[in-house]
Amino acid sequence: MQEESKAIEESAKAIQEVAKAAVAYQPSIQDVGGFFVRLMAPAEQVLGLLADYIKGRRLELAVRQEAYIRELMDQRGVSSIKRMPLSTAVPLIDAATLEEDDDLARMFANLIVSHVDGTSDGYVPKQFTETLRQMSPLEAAVLKAMGGAPEGAKNESGMMHTAKLPNSYLDAPTPEDKDIAQPGKLLSIALASLQQSGCIEGAMAWGGYKLLSQARVTEYGRAFLDAVAPV
Repeated sequence: MQEESKAIEESAKAIQEVAKAAVAYQPSIQDVGGFFVRLMAPAEQVLGLLADYIKGRRLELAVRQEAYIRELMDQRGVSSIKRMPLSTAVPLIDAATLEEDDDLARMFANLIVSHVDGTSDGYVPKQFTETLRQMSPLEAAVLKAMGGAPEGAKNESGMMHTAKLPNSYLDAPTPEDKDIAQPGKLLSIALASLQQSGCIEGAMAWGGYKLLSQARVTEYGRAFLDAVAPV
C-alpha cells in the first residue's frame, strides 16, 4: 500500500513537471511548428500539425532538433529547401522529436537536412527513417566506427574484425588468422541488429551462416551513413 502511494505521488510530481515545461515552452510551440511546416509539403495541409501534439518534454526535444537542423543547414550550405512529401515528413519528424539520445538526435537532424537540401539531387530512401528509428546508441556508434575504419583495419573486401568495436580496431583479417577474437554479448546483439537492418553483413561461413566476428558495411549502410552522419 505504501509503495502504491509512493508511486502515485511520484506520478503526480512527474505530471506537474511536464505541465511546467509545457507552460515554459508555450511561446515556442508555434515557432517550432512553423519551422517544421516549412520542411513539409503541401504546407497548407500540415499547418499546426506539430503544435497540436508537441508538449512538455517532447517540445524541449523539438526545440533542440530545430537548432540542430538550422546549424546543419548552415554547415552544409543549404541555400534552398526541397519540401518533403507528407508520407516522408510525418514519420521522420515524429521520430526525430521523440529521440532523447543526443547522438541519435543529431543523426535525425542530418537525415532531415539530407531530405530537404534543394542543392542536392541525391536519392534518400524513406526506409532510412525506420532504420534510424530502430537504432540504439550502441548500434549507431558501432556503425559509425565501421564506416570510418582506417584502411589498415579492413581487407580487400572491406571485412574487419569486430571484437573491439566501437572503441578501437584490430588489424585487417587475413587467411592466416587463428583464434579470432569474438565480440561480447551486447556487441554481438548490436551487430546482429545492424545486419538485420541491412547496414552490415557478416563473413560467410560453411553452411551459409554469417559470422559476426568479421563484418563489413553494405552499400545500403554506406548510403545510410552518408545521409545521417556525413563526414
